[in-house]
Amino acid sequence: MNMTRRWLSAAGVTALGVLATAAPATAATGPGGSDFTAMRGTCAELTNAIGCFESVGDHVYVHDDAADGWKPSVQWVTDYGREGQCTWSGNSYWTDCNYNMREDSYITFRLINRSVSGSQFKATQWRSAYVGQ
Repeated sequence: MNMTRRWLSAAGVTALGVLATAAPATAATGPGGSDFTAMRGTCAELTNAIGCFESVGDHVYVHDDAADGWKPSVQWVTDYGREGQCTWSGNSYWTDCNYNMREDSYITFRLINRSVSGSQFKATQWRSAYVGQ
């Protein structure tokens, strides 16, 4: 019986570990078919919207996948106090906001999707990425 309890206890801990482990980020296709993951990019996704930060060149990208009355933007802040927002332009596949950020710093960002009326709001968890060469 002790052996059964130990096995069940170990199985429970393993199951909790599996449930608590975040799934790996999926590769996001960016402008020109580029793979943000391969380009040291970090992305956040909501239904029909994606926002990414690419450390090479300090680009923030945002994309809307559907004409559904929602307008996505990427809200960001650096560890040295700079902040901003890159909002989908509405007339291009990807909106590219090219910033010049301090090297050897960190950016924290999230994807926000607002209804056109502004009455509804969705957001991802905050994500962090290294700003470097």
